[in-house]
Amino acid sequence: MKKLLSIIFLGLLWCNVVMAVPTKTYWTVSNVIEEGIFLKADEVIGKTQKFSRGNSEGFFFNCSKKQVSNYTTYTSEEFFRNKEFKIFWKHKEKLNISSNKKIYVEKLSCGDNKTVLYPFIQIEDSDIAYYEFDLGIYELKN
Repeated sequence: MKKLLSIIFLGLLWCNVVMAVPTKTYWTVSNVIEEGIFLKADEVIGKTQKFSRGNSEGFFFNCSKKQVSNYTTYTSEEFFRNKEFKIFWKHKEKLNISSNKKIYVEKLSCGDNKTVLYPFIQIEDSDIAYYEFDLGIYELKN
């Protein structure tokens, strides 16, 4: 009986991991939707951000170990209604976000250097992501 419960528990645990939509890939800043306070568009376009197996290296976030992440899934309506993402609502017409796709908002934290990357926004079945930083919105493609 204990063996059966262990198998069910591990099966459910692994199912959760498989369903995750992690940022594990290589991204390049392709567009600046809203220029930030400190970063100018020409300083950012073409810069890269890589996420791979618990390591992150790039223009926005660096973490060599002790990286954790979690994400929340939204519908486009929920996302744009959320006050936390009001800067995206202001620029909704410039964003490539389909109303029938899920939106994943991920937060990565680095225990190594105590930095955080948030919000990193991905759209279901899309090669486009958005990152809000410095009161700007940066569009990335993989």
